[in-house]
Amino acid sequence: MIHPNPSDRAASLRAELETYLAEHRPGHDDFQIDHFIIRRGGGRTAYGQYVQALREVNKRYRGLKGLYSERDLLQVDIDEDVENARLDGREGFQVRRDDLKLRSSDWRMEDLVKSIQDTEREFRRFFSIARGLKAVLGEITPDRKALLEREQWIDHMEELAAVDFVARGCLQESTVSAIASLPADARQELLDKTKNHQKDLILALEDNPETCGILPGPYIDVRAMVTGK
Repeated sequence: MIHPNPSDRAASLRAELETYLAEHRPGHDDFQIDHFIIRRGGGRTAYGQYVQALREVNKRYRGLKGLYSERDLLQVDIDEDVENARLDGREGFQVRRDDLKLRSSDWRMEDLVKSIQDTEREFRRFFSIARGLKAVLGEITPDRKALLEREQWIDHMEELAAVDFVARGCLQESTVSAIASLPADARQELLDKTKNHQKDLILALEDNPETCGILPGPYIDVRAMVTGK
């Protein structure tokens, strides 16, 4: 009976593991981004979704700057370790320690590259959504921004009220408190709707607009966009 070479078996197991890990997505998938981050987080208005998209773009922009710097610094460490490994005079424990340090750095680099790739993927998605929504919204002057923000929050209150009626048949205390924080005219208008037009609120919830479509465009070089290089 021929026994398999342990090194061949280890290589086979590693290859199988990498096959599975290649299908693993550590971050958010596109459906989750579109519906549970942009739509749920941004609300029903294009402006609210635009603000949410910009928030997510900014978060990944800051994250990528750190990841790029960490990767570049680690590459310097790896290059230095490789160069030191070529020097004469190393022996015994020093050789083993250097080899383990280099292997650890290689593994860290592997994880960093994957983190960067996934963050770049999310950045592209959110940036494309923001670009599409900006095309819909057009120029946003200070006066128009104030109106859009008002519309966003009033619509958010209407959606909260509709969810309450669907889930509980009445407004929750937290929703009433939030509505009470609105300007007087908007507050009265929304209270009138909750008293006399509950069905309309629920229908508006059922007629939920989708996230604005992503505009097609050229491939985004995220590193160049973030670093300017």
